Amino acid sequence: MGLPFDPKFYDDVVQACGLVQDFAQFVDGDETVVGDRGVQCSGGQRARIGLSRALYRDADVLLLDDPLSAVDSKVGRLIFYSAVQDLAVKRGKCVVLGKEELVIQSPDSLQPFPNAMATNSNSSAPIYWWCALCVHVEWRNQACRIFRRLRSCF
Repeated sequence: MGLPFDPKFYDDVVQACGLVQDFAQFVDGDETVVGDRGVQCSGGQRARIGLSRALYRDADVLLLDDPLSAVDSKVGRLIFYSAVQDLAVKRGKCVVLGKEELVIQSPDSLQPFPNAMATNSNSSAPIYWWCALCVHVEWRNQACRIFRRLRSCF
């Protein structure tokens, strides 16, 4: 998207998203065409590739809709702490995270939204949780505005 290639940051993102072994298995490594007429990937690989693309873009705000759903708990923990926390939150980014069940404990940067759950119309049980991971107060305010918009979708 017009950004210069940063090999150090690229390697950090690939490592944090657990893609090193996957790229080693692909015929053309990280230059393998994925998807349409390319390598067929598992759901977990697609999720990790998508997250790596979002992280490498280095946007100030990331909206992640259940990025850990397609991976097992071990890989999910790796991704959450090394990719989401270390490469996004600790670098001053705001991550708005949606998850069916919020089970990973986070340090003080985890800010669940007040009333931040969508419920099934047939039940009062929450089916989806939203939270923001931010270190800067101004990003928390931005995340709250994003959440208000997202809530209208449910």
